[in-house]
Amino acid sequence: MNTLGDLIKEVRKKSGLTTTQLAEMVEVSQGYISHLENERKKNPSPDVLARIAKVLDIPYIDLMIRAGYLTGNDLSELYLKRDELKSKQTEYRNKKKEFINKAEDIELKLQKYLTIDEMNDKEQDEASALSKERSELLKQAKDLRDQLEDLSVEIDEINDLIRNSLEYKEATQAKNMIENFVGEAKTKVDLENIFNMAKEITINGKVLTDEEKQKALQILKLTFDK
Repeated sequence: MNTLGDLIKEVRKKSGLTTTQLAEMVEVSQGYISHLENERKKNPSPDVLARIAKVLDIPYIDLMIRAGYLTGNDLSELYLKRDELKSKQTEYRNKKKEFINKAEDIELKLQKYLTIDEMNDKEQDEASALSKERSELLKQAKDLRDQLEDLSVEIDEINDLIRNSLEYKEATQAKNMIENFVGEAKTKVDLENIFNMAKEITINGKVLTDEEKQKALQILKLTFDK
């Protein structure tokens, strides 16, 4: 995953904007944008990031993640928030189903009155009350449907936040691992670490399975047994 500066620079250039033009549109100095792109500006404000996101049409969350505003604690809160929304989603679905079932039951009761050629006052009042109750239940069901749609959007947004945060976290960990590995490789190479870290190991063009990697590692260990 690109750094914050790399992403802004890449999208800015694709948009055909200079750092000066972007700075004017975001209402900051040209130096601010330049320092941001070259990773010399630390902790840009969320407000500036929001304006950059709008101008360059970049998801705001992508900039917030790369700027380090989402941490492990934030992820835990996102998981809790998502679980809370999903619980509410289930509750609303059950209520909506309950309201619709009641409305259908009332519809069946109303059918009885429709067969009456001429209703007396009591029957008219009963039919009117049932019709009113049915309308209210359908209205409540519709309100719940709208709320469910809003919940779905919010849950999707949280899922995007979680996914992007995890991708950024994994990319950062991989980058640090590679940097550490390269640093150590200048003096020594631990073949066991290579076998365990690498996603794929090939020999003569064949990609080894996990079982084959372990066998190859075992052979090496036996060959060079102390």
